[in-house]
Amino acid sequence: MARVGKQPFREWMKQRVFTPLGMKNTLFYDDDERIVKGRAYSFHKSNDLSAGFYKKSVLSYANAGATSLFTTVEDLAKWINNFKNPTVGNAATMKQMLERGRLTKGDTIPYAFALVHGKHKGLAYYGHSGADAGFRSNITYFPKEDYGFIVLNNQAEANPTGKALEIADVYLAAYQQKGKEAPAPPKPATPENKPATLVNADYVGRYYSPELEAIYTIRQKGNRLELVHVHHGEVPLKPVSKDQFSTDWWFASTIDAVRNSTNAVTGLRISNGRVRNLWLMRLPDDFDASKPPLAGK
Repeated sequence: MARVGKQPFREWMKQRVFTPLGMKNTLFYDDDERIVKGRAYSFHKSNDLSAGFYKKSVLSYANAGATSLFTTVEDLAKWINNFKNPTVGNAATMKQMLERGRLTKGDTIPYAFALVHGKHKGLAYYGHSGADAGFRSNITYFPKEDYGFIVLNNQAEANPTGKALEIADVYLAAYQQKGKEAPAPPKPATPENKPATLVNADYVGRYYSPELEAIYTIRQKGNRLELVHVHHGEVPLKPVSKDQFSTDWWFASTIDAVRNSTNAVTGLRISNGRVRNLWLMRLPDDFDASKPPLAGK
């Protein structure tokens, strides 16, 4: 953008987007020594009790574009409104931004031009989430209902996407009921489609990522499962469907268990908004932590 616009990206965005939309408290932070009045710092939970319950998550670089946007809820509301009443760009621009990506075989994906399409309780929305250092954010806009929800947080363990949808449930309850689809009739219970019972013991164990050189553990606590990491702590595993779970950790938002021909769980595939199917191989019960695990496929 700096090369095409022949000026710093920060200035181009200010002149072409932020100022026309009235976003007076928004900027791209491309100088990590710059003092910004009223800025919020980010934090993460600490296992070091001598340092207090929280530590600061430092955002100390000057990359701008995919990150380093300083803004406010009020300014982002003006950005959302531009989709309905374009001031920057026009209707064709907004349509292009919402154009889904297309794979070589012709299928489309939820991701468009820096916006993600989705559905929540029968209602279509688009938006995006963000995460850097200890900052977490989410914008979710329901265009048909013309409701937008913005959550900005400066604690690494926060789940702004989940919070945005919780708030949406309050304001869009009437629309959700109106647009609710009748459930499909259940299929007869045959060996092929009989629902599988979730057995916690199937998943309990330790899992190793050759790419990250990191070990995660699934353990049972009461009647639920938890994912545990030596630095990140623990987080509940929420069953989504057979062999699939979700968590409140943004970097492990979806977890799929992988089984072999004997139906034993042999590993996990972790996905989030930036990574898909990160492989974690299951370690044997007698694994010696003093020796490096062998890489699995």
